[in-house]
Amino acid sequence: MPKGAVVAIKWLVIAFGVYVVIKNPAMAADIIKSIWSALVSIAEAIITLFDHLLGRK
Repeated sequence: MPKGAVVAIKWLVIAFGVYVVIKNPAMAADIIKSIWSALVSIAEAIITLFDHLLGRK
């Protein structure tokens, strides 16, 4: 993929994100909360896995 195309796609994603926040901030907040919850769940699962592998639980 050409470098210019990658830069253009990044700017489009950023512009869309700004548009969503301005147009509907409550929905944007819900999306961020959902993403954060998913990341926390993944981190907790990884910690639990290593605890079991190391015999801590």
